[in-house]
Amino acid sequence: MTELYDQDQDLEPESGTSVIRALATALVFILVAGAAGYGYGYLSPGTEAPVSATGDLNLDTYLAQSVSWESCSEDSILPSDYQNDGFEADTAQCASFNVPASYSSEFGRDLPDLNIAVLKSPALDQANKLGTLFFNPGGPGGSGIEILQRIEVPNEIRQKYDIVGFDPRGVGKSSPIRCDDSASIDYYFETVSSPENEQEGIANSKWHQESVAACAKLNPTWWVMTTLNTVQDMDIMREVVAGEDKLNFVGMSYGTTLAVEYIRAFPENAGRIVLDSVTSNDDTGDNQAELESTYKAFMALFELCAKDKKCPGDSVAEVEEIIFAAQDKANAGKISGAAKNLSSLASDDEFVNSDDELIFNGLLSMSYAATEDYYPYFSDAMNSLVAGDAWDFEFEALVLYGWTPNYEKDGEWERDNSEDLLNIVNCLDTDSRDLRTKEEVIEDEKIYAEADPFTSEFFASDSGYVYVGDRGGCEWSWLAFDDPNIPDPPASMETPVNKSGQTFLFIGSKLDTVTPIENARDTAARMQSRLLTYEGSGHVTSFAGIACIDDAITKYLVDGYLPDVDIVCSAE
Repeated sequence: MTELYDQDQDLEPESGTSVIRALATALVFILVAGAAGYGYGYLSPGTEAPVSATGDLNLDTYLAQSVSWESCSEDSILPSDYQNDGFEADTAQCASFNVPASYSSEFGRDLPDLNIAVLKSPALDQANKLGTLFFNPGGPGGSGIEILQRIEVPNEIRQKYDIVGFDPRGVGKSSPIRCDDSASIDYYFETVSSPENEQEGIANSKWHQESVAACAKLNPTWWVMTTLNTVQDMDIMREVVAGEDKLNFVGMSYGTTLAVEYIRAFPENAGRIVLDSVTSNDDTGDNQAELESTYKAFMALFELCAKDKKCPGDSVAEVEEIIFAAQDKANAGKISGAAKNLSSLASDDEFVNSDDELIFNGLLSMSYAATEDYYPYFSDAMNSLVAGDAWDFEFEALVLYGWTPNYEKDGEWERDNSEDLLNIVNCLDTDSRDLRTKEEVIEDEKIYAEADPFTSEFFASDSGYVYVGDRGGCEWSWLAFDDPNIPDPPASMETPVNKSGQTFLFIGSKLDTVTPIENARDTAARMQSRLLTYEGSGHVTSFAGIACIDDAITKYLVDGYLPDVDIVCSAE
């Protein structure tokens, strides 16, 4: 691949975005054809229907599997620079087990089984261990095998639990779904973020239809990659890995969706479960809290920049104008970048132009972490932007969507399949077709603009034109409805329920821009569980070195202790 970064540039493997991307995101802006609303189809994350019965499917063979633990292969272990200090690669063990591709009695019974990969970090005190603790970092598309190697799990927990990370079906090493790598970048340069006329809107729609169809052809099991099927996989995993023990589980971001749906489907098997950064259970499609929190995060970065003499822009308005000016230059092909070198459209031209959505996605990535932690990256990116270079923003956008620089191979980048799974799963969990009329779109845009005026302006067409095509929304949903041999995505989700008799630990940050605190408050109340509120910012704050949070999690997982009242942890 063409060299994309300067070897003298300081690119720490554990820099903020790498960690945030590894923990995965729940704020989903699906890349869709002809969608209104920010140039994307907005889908409230974590929306899915209740788990359906498995019909006459007999799972006895799957539940009776034995797991053979072996030393992990080299490609399952991250480079040492990416590992946390507590992870011991030499003692890690890997295994796999089979699950049915489809749990439906009507669809997909002839599909071959899928393989689920797991990695175990054995309990340090095997003689006195409490059981097995499973981890999922979110996404959809996040790798549990990777997250165990990245996060710092408190020693008290490592003493008492075999800690197991799993790649959900389709993810990473578990019968992976894989779209064309270059299409991930081609999207930015083959489509326009804001169609100015019907011709551009139709071209966008055609590109999306063709790229999704091509990926579906490469991956005939794409349509079984749903949250509900993963939840069924999790109970097989619990049985074959932990025996008769209940499921002890830490779910982060989208991992909380898995947790909620597992508790709904298998309440009798739910053990000690931590839900950090809870995804939304709002199925209205325009979750105001999430839009507003993203805007607040942008404003926090802009305000710091306006006060900083080393950052361009003397006011928030001036900072915004610098970004909008860069957007105009990107659309005119007059601002440089390097991401296009990963595209099938790459050329040997000396000047490589950037794209406005890459700039925006880089900014979006910077809003996920604590503002004070990520501001230095933003300030550097803004100075580069003024100098005519959008690479700093592009870098953050690339890592957010699964691209990683290979530091052992100068200038080469690799892509995981997290973006592919994120789009497919969310578009299958609920019907994500956009069936609104143009009038409805215009009215909704007014609501979006009130909640997040910056993003609304960024993706508004200069002419005021609004394109509404015949296949708006998510093309994966349309593809499912087109095929009578594939179940249609359900219309909506059900309200979370807890019939387990257990009290679980929910965690939310007041200033989380991805999964607003309202999500955790609402779901914890509905499920009669305990809420821990962190008064700081950041998405996914467990095992991030915040003593108050990690202590509460440890007491719950190790001692089974939860206080009678909700917990508040001050910002550090």
